[in-house]
Amino acid sequence: MKKPLPHFSWLDLGVISLAYIISFSLMLGLVTSLQYILLPEVTQYVSLLFLPHGVRVLAIHYYGWKGIVYLLPSSTLMWFVSKFGAAFNTFMIAIIVSLLACYVGLGIIRWITKVSEHDYQSWSWQVLLLAGAACSIVSSLSLSFVHFDTVIPPESKGLDK
Repeated sequence: MKKPLPHFSWLDLGVISLAYIISFSLMLGLVTSLQYILLPEVTQYVSLLFLPHGVRVLAIHYYGWKGIVYLLPSSTLMWFVSKFGAAFNTFMIAIIVSLLACYVGLGIIRWITKVSEHDYQSWSWQVLLLAGAACSIVSSLSLSFVHFDTVIPPESKGLDK
């Protein structure tokens, strides 16, 4: 018996895209502004509360690999809106890397908890929070490889004393 092709839903795409765009807009307009006031030296490198990450984790948790397909249009749009004309160099490959890293992070937690990809209802909110942290770590490590592909010389690390 053949397995049916996965069902694509325009409604799911619209809801996930809207949630991602709203969370990204809130992050850019509110969270980044507050973070810049409180921690101006950190803001140029990292967002301490990246709201779209939660949308990514939930979409990939509930839709599996299809969540990546659902997130791709809105992620690309928001990358373009936030990075277009920026003075620093960013790569569009970071979109794919962060989405795949989130899928891998969830896969790690599924493997540890021995829960099937399709059995998303058996997770507690604590396990989902742990999955979000795992996705964040995997995403941070993989994006570091994308953005910082050069080796820091020893004298820059303060090891030349």
